[in-house]
Amino acid sequence: MVVEALLVRISQQSLRVLPGYKAYLHALQLVMLPLLWGCSPAVVPYSPLTSSTPALQEQRVSASHGAWHVEVESVEQQALNAILAMPAQFVIDFSENYYAWERAQLFFDLNTSERAVLVDPESGSEVVSNRNGSYDNFWYSVKRSPTNEGVLYRVSVVPRTPSEAARTDAVINAGNLARFIRDGILERSFIKR
Repeated sequence: MVVEALLVRISQQSLRVLPGYKAYLHALQLVMLPLLWGCSPAVVPYSPLTSSTPALQEQRVSASHGAWHVEVESVEQQALNAILAMPAQFVIDFSENYYAWERAQLFFDLNTSERAVLVDPESGSEVVSNRNGSYDNFWYSVKRSPTNEGVLYRVSVVPRTPSEAARTDAVINAGNLARFIRDGILERSFIKR
C-alpha cells in the first residue's frame, strides 16, 4: 500500500485573506481532512517554483495571492528525491568513520558477488570495489581518504552495459549507496542489480 504524503504549501498572503481564527480553522481542515483519507500531511513554507527569474517568481506569488497550494507526493517519490539529492562525495567525521566504512562493506556483501579492499600506502586511501565482479551488472567503488576535516568518501557506480536505463540506475544506486554510508539509510527497493 502506498502511503501518500500531503505537502501543504501556504503563502503568507493566503493567511492574510482569512482573518484570525478562520485562517487557523481553514488550515486545520486542509490538514485534518487528508488524515481521514489515509494521507500523512506535512506543512512546509510556501515558495514559488524555482528555476525562474525573480520577476517570474513575483508574478507567480501575485497570481497565487489568496490561494492554497497542495502537492501530493508518494513516500517512494520522497525517498527517490532524497537519493538523487545525495552527493557522491562527502566528508564523514572521524568519530563516525568506522561505522561508515562498515556500512560500505556491508553494502558490497549484500549487493555484489565480491568485494576487494585495496590500500594505497602513500596517501593512506582505501578503496572497496567489486571491479572484478563478473556476475554484477554494476561496478561499485568506494574510496575513503583522510583529510584535516574528517574522512573524504567518494562513491562511484558504473554500469556494465552502456544503455541510458543502466546509467540512470547507476545514478540511483550511487546515491543510495552514498546515503547508506553517510546516514545509514538504505532504500533496498531502489537497488537495481
